[in-house]
Amino acid sequence: MSLSAGYVGLTTTSCLAWQEFIQAEWEAIKRKMKQPGLVFDGCKALPQDKLRALGFNYIGVGQKI
Repeated sequence: MSLSAGYVGLTTTSCLAWQEFIQAEWEAIKRKMKQPGLVFDGCKALPQDKLRALGFNYIGVGQKI
């Protein structure tokens, strides 16, 4: 099962600095989430610019790893 399979109908996701999130197929995740999609990045490890360009509301907190 791909990481994106678990996002059907969600509006918010919280992410850790795991490779599964860093290398996730954010386009596929965005299509499966309800709008607006919110990504809460607790380690600032995700590609902020890409997520915002895809239309996600991005919140990054903590220290960048």
